[in-house]
Amino acid sequence: MAAPITTVPSTRIVAIEHPCIVKNLAKGVKSLGGEPQLVHVLNHAIGDSLIKVNDKTHIYPEPVAGVSLRPDDVLAKKIASSGIDTRNILVKVTVPKWTGRKRKRGSDEPFTTYPFTDTQRTSVKAPDLLRQLRDNEDKYTTEALGMISETHRFRSQPDYQMHSSDVPLYRELRDHIAQPKYENLKDFSINLNPLARGGAVYPLPPTFNATEQPYQYKYEQAYAVKYKFSATGEPICESGYGSVKRVAEPLAPDAETVPTGPPEDLKMSGRQDDLVLRAVEELKKLLETRPLATKRVFGNALSHYREDVLKEANQWAGYYFSAGPWRDVLIKYGVDPRKDPQYRMYQTMTFVLERDVAKASKRGIPSMAARKAEAQNHIFDGKTIPSKIKVWQLCDLTDPIIQELVRTTDLPSTCDVYQSGWFHASTLSKARVILKDKTKCLLLGQPAPESEYALFASVDVKPDGAERDDGWDMRRNKAGYSAKVMELIKDYKGSLRVNASNRKQMRSIAARDTVKKRGEDIPVTEEERSKIPRSTK
Repeated sequence: MAAPITTVPSTRIVAIEHPCIVKNLAKGVKSLGGEPQLVHVLNHAIGDSLIKVNDKTHIYPEPVAGVSLRPDDVLAKKIASSGIDTRNILVKVTVPKWTGRKRKRGSDEPFTTYPFTDTQRTSVKAPDLLRQLRDNEDKYTTEALGMISETHRFRSQPDYQMHSSDVPLYRELRDHIAQPKYENLKDFSINLNPLARGGAVYPLPPTFNATEQPYQYKYEQAYAVKYKFSATGEPICESGYGSVKRVAEPLAPDAETVPTGPPEDLKMSGRQDDLVLRAVEELKKLLETRPLATKRVFGNALSHYREDVLKEANQWAGYYFSAGPWRDVLIKYGVDPRKDPQYRMYQTMTFVLERDVAKASKRGIPSMAARKAEAQNHIFDGKTIPSKIKVWQLCDLTDPIIQELVRTTDLPSTCDVYQSGWFHASTLSKARVILKDKTKCLLLGQPAPESEYALFASVDVKPDGAERDDGWDMRRNKAGYSAKVMELIKDYKGSLRVNASNRKQMRSIAARDTVKKRGEDIPVTEEERSKIPRSTK
């Protein structure tokens, strides 16, 4: 059976949600400021203040209703309403009048008469109305009176009020000035004698409450709290807010083998195992298509999980290197990027910006478009302002000049596990110099010199990283390069020197780890290991 179709009249209806239960209509209207205030709400629509008249707004007033919780006190502060657009239908439901006679359902007992109460005369609650509709299934009628297009709600907190009954000046203001009658106005009188008792009034601030909107606390049980029973059978609770201990430690860059699965002693923390298990499955699916991913990559792909969930889940899906070209990259178990050059595009590139550039790049609250762009903040296209995290994978550097550099087929025969991986140090240094300089230009709002970047990238470099003498001499500048190109060349030379120094230091520490003296391993001190470079500036 199809539902009946009802026509809704086009009558404009404005609803006011009174914060109190209105039992007396006259007092309810009085608490809203009387008829003049209600007429003001009806004569104006929400958004009238935004209508432009001669290129000016706020010509027409915005409808605002004010309610007083003490309508008999003219000095009481009112609560202002906030109007919103709604699409509700006002429905009139008519049920048979309650006679006051009751008896047990289905019995032939005599009826008992019950007197009416004030609540039954003024309002009916929803459960009672539904029961009346079920009891009178064929006797009630409904009628749509119109569409409620505007609703005024009172959501702000009521402010405090000064108790002024014992202050003579306030009594005169309340009894004579606040009353719109001439007889009361003409009797207004105050004692102007400065020595009169009670004549001194210390003004208070217009508002006491600093926050208009109440804060919704919505207390919930902390997810890390567990309930269990003690040995004596008493219920106890334990908090698991301690930091998650990481069992899967990062590998050294020159480790002989890589793990094929999670450690045997790795266990769930017990806090949020269901979330962690789902995150592990999704991480494994991601690593099937992209076997190496940084924290930003899988964080953007699995943004519906909290950071602590992903932190616990990633050690079940893959492993990390502590240093080297794949440092801080989640690698699928069983995949060794040092054995195959096909994984070279997943190498990371890191740099540090100068302090003045970092300060200038600090922006305020991001716009909606900027927040949406954060979902792809691991990709650098050379046009969008990058995020403050400066760790990139080569496959995510979609800038044309940088891509042309890293897509080279001129690769070394062996993998440099300490610094440059499957690339020559000169190739990565040139790409890093361009990436860093273009990032600075974007953050400072300056145009990027694309032509200088292209010229700098096109200079031929020997496979061993030694540049040819075709204008690279900083003192002679035989080719007549611009100042910008010479600045890039200077940064390039400095990057090569830093790479060589870091590689030498890391190799010496790694060699000492494997040296045996008198049948015992010679460990590396914590001070020496702390000097291992973690980034190339």
